[in-house]
Amino acid sequence: MTAFIHPKSRGRGRFRMLVRSARAVTPAHGLLHPEPTPPSPTGGPIRMSTRPRLATRRPGAALAVLALAAAGTLTVQAAPAEAAACNGYVGLTFDDGPSGSTPGLLNALKQNGLRATMFNQGQYAAANPAQVRAQVDAGMWVGNHSYTHPHLPQLSSSQIDSEISRTQQAIAAAGGGTPKLFRPPYGETNATVKSVEAKYGLTEIIWDVDSQDWNGASTDAIVQAAARLTDGQTILMHDWSANTLAAVPRIAQGLASRGLCAGMISPRPAGRWHPTAAAAGRRRWWWYRLYGDPVGGSAVG
Repeated sequence: MTAFIHPKSRGRGRFRMLVRSARAVTPAHGLLHPEPTPPSPTGGPIRMSTRPRLATRRPGAALAVLALAAAGTLTVQAAPAEAAACNGYVGLTFDDGPSGSTPGLLNALKQNGLRATMFNQGQYAAANPAQVRAQVDAGMWVGNHSYTHPHLPQLSSSQIDSEISRTQQAIAAAGGGTPKLFRPPYGETNATVKSVEAKYGLTEIIWDVDSQDWNGASTDAIVQAAARLTDGQTILMHDWSANTLAAVPRIAQGLASRGLCAGMISPRPAGRWHPTAAAAGRRRWWWYRLYGDPVGGSAVG
């Protein structure tokens, strides 16, 4: 099967979001009623589901966003204190940590009231366990990004299994919990990769916006990329990028000015699959939802 190659090598794709009404749907179909939250000054979570570009939007509406998830439904959550001001939620993601840059990145995120999903490489989690724990302690969520960052579609099933399983073990041993989200290196995936992901109960997450920080994008360019995020979308950034670190305060300001809050990507039971139009001979299925995150919620993606 032809692997899906991420924008790093083929250019960015565009996706559309489909707005749906906020009606109650049974959990059996993967769309849950708004979940109760611990007592807080604001209301409970907002239910959304997605499908790739926002056509119309109204606050509190359930969005059907087609996300790059190989299996299951996802939710993005934000703290209740932010919920009243949130017209939507976005997923901030940082790949390739933990590293020597992780403490500075965590400080910047905390200082600017942001939470993010950290897709860690297993080899770095094993070498820097304290930083994995620091990510969790800072309120971030930890995902699996393979052990050595190979081109997974070029590997055998057993090799892919090793990449994923060793990273699950390294992150758990470091105190990061057992990841439920997986981002394949370079965004490259195929049926074999998805099969191994399913074996470990992982949901595949790609991205909607590529910051291009891996390609030397300037701080201004990274801020501009984040400004393209719409309700229900995720952005690709990296733990080690100095320009991304410098962009964090401005990203926070930009999101706030548009009524968007950073939230948690959280797997949900799989519902109906929604195939998009074929792209280069491949069909893609994604399903994705967004919620407000209760204080004290799990720090593991």
